[in-house]
Amino acid sequence: MINKYILSDNDKLIIFLTFLIYCTSNLTGTTQYESPIVLGITIFIFLLNSCRLRFGTFHIATMQFCVFCLMTIFWARNYNLAMVKAYTIFQNIILMTVLYSFYSRLKNIDPLLKIYMWTGYTVLFYTIYYFGPVRALGLGGFGRLGTAFANTNSVGLLCANTIIIHFFFYLYKKKTASILLVIPAVMLVVATQSRKAMVSMVLGVTALFVLKNSKNIKRNLLPLLRIFMILLVLLTMLIVASQTDFFSGITERMNGLIASFTGEGDADHSSSLREAMRELGWQQLRQTPLLGIGMGNARLLTNEFLGHDCYLHCNYAEMAANGGIVGLISYYGIFFYLIWKTIKYFQVETTSFIILTLIFTKLISEWGMVSYYSKTTFFLLMIYFIHLEICQNKHPEIK
Repeated sequence: MINKYILSDNDKLIIFLTFLIYCTSNLTGTTQYESPIVLGITIFIFLLNSCRLRFGTFHIATMQFCVFCLMTIFWARNYNLAMVKAYTIFQNIILMTVLYSFYSRLKNIDPLLKIYMWTGYTVLFYTIYYFGPVRALGLGGFGRLGTAFANTNSVGLLCANTIIIHFFFYLYKKKTASILLVIPAVMLVVATQSRKAMVSMVLGVTALFVLKNSKNIKRNLLPLLRIFMILLVLLTMLIVASQTDFFSGITERMNGLIASFTGEGDADHSSSLREAMRELGWQQLRQTPLLGIGMGNARLLTNEFLGHDCYLHCNYAEMAANGGIVGLISYYGIFFYLIWKTIKYFQVETTSFIILTLIFTKLISEWGMVSYYSKTTFFLLMIYFIHLEICQNKHPEIK
């Protein structure tokens, strides 16, 4: 029975090995060592789990997307680019299937959330070691933290989600002194000057506070007053912080981002370039609205029109150009299904708060990143679907 499952030493070893997989992906993702290490650990987990495989809705959702990506080779401008993306997604599904086969037997998703959280802190401490504390935490006025062992934005977003998850455990589970770790994590997010990480962190933490104080809002107006005070305090803190030298870099980048939307002021070069990339995606959607030009092929557009051989830096525009309307539905339909199903357990499972918050922040962050084929995306999708299955088993009366 799922509610009586007790972790054995073997289970704890699998959890630790999963932690190693995710650390490896984040610390060696730009090297040749990632794939063999991840493959070796995955095979070891498969053996420790008695070679058992389990399948569920997660596989239906992700495989239909993988099949669509593979099918795009038949109309892609460059079929090899589409094949590479489909193969990468299939590899991720295989990896997650091994993990899913173990974690879907547990009574909650706390181990998976903690794996993500402690991976974030591991990357945080490694970044401090790699750059030095003064540089990594933005204390020396050196400007934006550069890309080294991992993409700067990826490090920032990982830390942002780590902060959100840690606040969830602090607010809803157990209050521990480890919450102080969010202080250097926040400093690293600021040092990366990642706009999507900053927005995700602020909105995610705010959402958790609001959700916690909104459950009894119909019977008592006090939670409404708490929500108002929390929002007021957070807004005040952001305004005050934005005026300091420590936040000057991220404040300048945020102002450039806002200018690119409003047309008032001067958008920075990065925001202007990304806006041009997004526009390429929308233009391509108008030209090939149904099926796009093939997965991974949007980089042909940036190379041809902007002189940059890269993706569109916006998952929505990337999916629109590569897969058209069908591709957008195939990918984002997964998230809308999860939201629709998870929200039904909003009143009975507090873990639904962190799931909805993470989905919400991901959908926002994808305006400034391309992540439809990343391990993190499929790792999080696995967590969301396992949580949904646990809720369905615990509350069969909710349809």
